[in-house]
Amino acid sequence: MSTSTEPFPSPPPSSSPASSLASSPYPYAFAPDIIRAHQKDAYFQGLLTNQLTDLHRRLLGARSAHAWSTESRTLADLIYLCLTTLLGNRTLGEEYCGLVQVEAPLSPSASDQGRRLPSIQRRAAYIAGSILLPYGLAKLLPVIRARLRARLQRNLARAEARVHSDANPGDLKGGRKPATQTWSYKLQTYLLANLSTLTSPAPVHALSLALFYFSGSYYELAKRLTG
Repeated sequence: MSTSTEPFPSPPPSSSPASSLASSPYPYAFAPDIIRAHQKDAYFQGLLTNQLTDLHRRLLGARSAHAWSTESRTLADLIYLCLTTLLGNRTLGEEYCGLVQVEAPLSPSASDQGRRLPSIQRRAAYIAGSILLPYGLAKLLPVIRARLRARLQRNLARAEARVHSDANPGDLKGGRKPATQTWSYKLQTYLLANLSTLTSPAPVHALSLALFYFSGSYYELAKRLTG
């Protein structure tokens, strides 16, 4: 989903390449407006999270509220976007900055006049991709890392044990490399040492954010994926 500003009177036609964009009733928003709207939404989502956490603390106690703080934040974000984006309304940040979400054109040559509001399917996919998917990954990644780490450690220990038990000086003279010098052993050693970094979604989000600062569109990764 792309972001556009509210309609405003179009300037006179021009012979410049940007004339088609200027004649559109929904010109694309600038990056500072998108960032400001995102910050405003984050502020209101934080307020809603605090209210839910306070309610949880009053009902079930401080220990339970602390243990379920991640779920409270996820629920607050889900409620906020379901009451705004999912219903086809603008978020408070978008209203503050005068922004409207529109679907990205199917091709670069498509007319700007053909842009429309996102369908319910795209809005639901965006909410799932921006809230539910990160929550699920945060729960699954530690389990996946633990299993991968255990398997890599078993493979490396097996290779080292094979070197100590099956070492044969004749093999080295014949040009055969020991198990600890093979590319497979080195690759698994590298994966084990950098497992947390390689399985972290942070580099993907950083790349998406860098693309936003270069192109001025799609501040969030979920919007980039859903168009």
